[in-house]
Amino acid sequence: MLRGTYDGAFTWTSKNDNIGNLRQMMNKGLLKREQIRVIWSSPPLPSPPVVVRNDLPLEMRADLEKLFIRLKDHDMALAESVAQGKTNGMVRVYHEDYRLMCQAAELERAARKEKRKN
Repeated sequence: MLRGTYDGAFTWTSKNDNIGNLRQMMNKGLLKREQIRVIWSSPPLPSPPVVVRNDLPLEMRADLEKLFIRLKDHDMALAESVAQGKTNGMVRVYHEDYRLMCQAAELERAARKEKRKN
């Protein structure tokens, strides 16, 4: 986009560009906010999850969950480092919270499969 190769692009960011690819580019001086023109926004989507292995002991998984959820209350700088930007903290999420992303991935796989057939 910045080189004029494409007319539009998709990326993600948070409200007010606190985190995400755009924020990282602006922080590195690769992009100025006035170079961005938003042409579509989706409803809020959950951020990428921090996942914990299911084969860890239950007590350890519970301790890790508490650590991440309470991190902002104990060390905001560390919480922002984990979040890679400004954060209101982490919350517990469930597979259902990512239903839209799973559907999008399924549609993309189906489209690629159909393209290979043709």
